Amino acid sequence: MDVRRVSGGAAAAAGTWDEHATRYAGQERLEARAIEAALRLADPRPQDWVVDLATGTGVVLRALAARDPRPAKVTGVDRSAGMLAQVGQLPDEWGVIRGDARCVPLPDGAANVVTCCCTSLAWTIGAVCCVRRAVCSAVRRAHGW
Repeated sequence: MDVRRVSGGAAAAAGTWDEHATRYAGQERLEARAIEAALRLADPRPQDWVVDLATGTGVVLRALAARDPRPAKVTGVDRSAGMLAQVGQLPDEWGVIRGDARCVPLPDGAANVVTCCCTSLAWTIGAVCCVRRAVCSAVRRAHGW
């Protein structure tokens, strides 16, 4: 697990999620249908690198790992070390990074599919803009624009 620094207000919010991390699994089943719908829309391919923002306990990562075929590489990004500690074993070439979705700690253009199934994160305009930039960049590359 690659854990990077999270500071300021993001660190305070991460502490809240850290406190609830071990109990969060109880609600994952409530998210299953929404996550499957999101993954159908994202339509990751075997050659893709998927970045899952606000990955939490890794429910999206586990759903992707259960697919056949599954993406070549998947990286979950979350600011809560407690949530990331709940992710568990992942396939080779997959991993998690502690970081803020508003400033993803990966090189520009690294991934070609971005998911964010965390509703509370999607409500923050900064995060939505971050996802939009990443998705637009991926679409431009895919079409050679």
